[in-house]
Amino acid sequence: ARATGAIFELIAVSNTLFGGSVTTAGLLPGTALQGALAARTDLELALVPGEAINDEGLFMDNMSLELLEAAVPMELRLSKDFIDALHDPVAA
Repeated sequence: ARATGAIFELIAVSNTLFGGSVTTAGLLPGTALQGALAARTDLELALVPGEAINDEGLFMDNMSLELLEAAVPMELRLSKDFIDALHDPVAA
């Protein structure tokens, strides 16, 4: 962050499909991410847990990644690891 001036923020997303006590990224519904990100116009990029998407590009609630991308104001990037964002930084 010092080298680029980037600000990183961890956003807790409550699982709206299985309940707040379920904290497994692979069970995260797209609508929960939409609810957490839709009003965040201050963000340029959000990393989405790659484990939350199946092989067909769907979340647990059958929301597609494309639908989520259209519903939020920032770029979304699937990530299995935080370091993914550093390998392919957002163009300034």
